[in-house]
Amino acid sequence: MHKEAAPADWTPKGQAAKGASLARATVVNQRVSRLASRSYVSGYHTETRETAVASSGPGYEGCEGTYCAEGNVVHALGGDWTKVRSGVAYVQEKIQGTDPAMYQPAVTPVCLECKLDYPLSNFVPGITSEPDGPWSEP
Repeated sequence: MHKEAAPADWTPKGQAAKGASLARATVVNQRVSRLASRSYVSGYHTETRETAVASSGPGYEGCEGTYCAEGNVVHALGGDWTKVRSGVAYVQEKIQGTDPAMYQPAVTPVCLECKLDYPLSNFVPGITSEPDGPWSEP
């Protein structure tokens, strides 16, 4: 998990872009095999302006259970899901024909569980989602 404050010239679009860049870099640089299959997402807090990147898996420090990356971002940014906007989620994808193996980020859709937990308005424009669930493909 990574969290940082926003710059003085903060904008929602700018924080979303910065968060996406951090999430992609985290995916590409993840070399621990037990973490390689996780999804990574960024989000920003609409009031504090902080940005966080988290992976799916065991909850954010101090939380019980296992969460999707979106849930871990919410926990990292204070726990109030109504004030967090999640970005595009990424997984690690091996670049074919590379030896040693090299990886690139690949977009992964918002899962059904997150679609049940959060309204579409809690996601930045441009996300993709699984076809089932309470809101249709954006």
